[in-house]
Amino acid sequence: MKISIFGLGYVGAVSLACLARDGHQVIGVDIDATKLRLISEGKTPVVEEGMVELMRDVAASGRVSVTTDAVEAVLGSEISLVCVGTPSAANGSQDQGAILRLAAQMGKALAQKDARRSAPHVVVFRSTLVPGTVEDVLRPIVERESGKQDGVDFHLCFQPEFLREGSSIRDYDKPPFTVVGANAEPAHAKLQALFGHLPCKYLPTSVRAAEMMKYCCNNFHALKIT
Repeated sequence: MKISIFGLGYVGAVSLACLARDGHQVIGVDIDATKLRLISEGKTPVVEEGMVELMRDVAASGRVSVTTDAVEAVLGSEISLVCVGTPSAANGSQDQGAILRLAAQMGKALAQKDARRSAPHVVVFRSTLVPGTVEDVLRPIVERESGKQDGVDFHLCFQPEFLREGSSIRDYDKPPFTVVGANAEPAHAKLQALFGHLPCKYLPTSVRAAEMMKYCCNNFHALKIT
């Protein structure tokens, strides 16, 4: 498939390398020119076991490109994975500034995509989000900026990541389970084709339920650490 990945931090960079390794054409998108330069040179922007060799190999394969242009990335792909950070704010709430800006950029990019010439674009949010954020906060922004409708002209989905630093490539290849939240069958089918080969249980669910499962898993891990 042709995949664009927005945000080339820990999750985005590892996902880019693993998807390109598996034969997909991947476009990496970030505002950080240093990350883009490193990836284009076959170097890893994150410290992780196995990433030095993997990034070198996928860069040499010709299946990886990078850009700062969201429109270029969306027009050149059929699925977009959104991996920008959602850190804690000073008051303990979730700082959604980056994801809100990205939603607006995604909408403007989708406005230029002709759905009559291709299947509806699938946008998959992977950032940790407060349950309800995709449908109640991000969807109105994307629809307003694109002038198009979720479920008709594009599909907004949520697929949480469960990667641990130090073993992220192994975790990508052998996750505990794959949770995919989507509100339309074509989107589920597209994502099952992309991730259904992984050796774990595939759990299709609603967008809101997938967001909640990620929060529950994070809370469980925090409780164990405490």
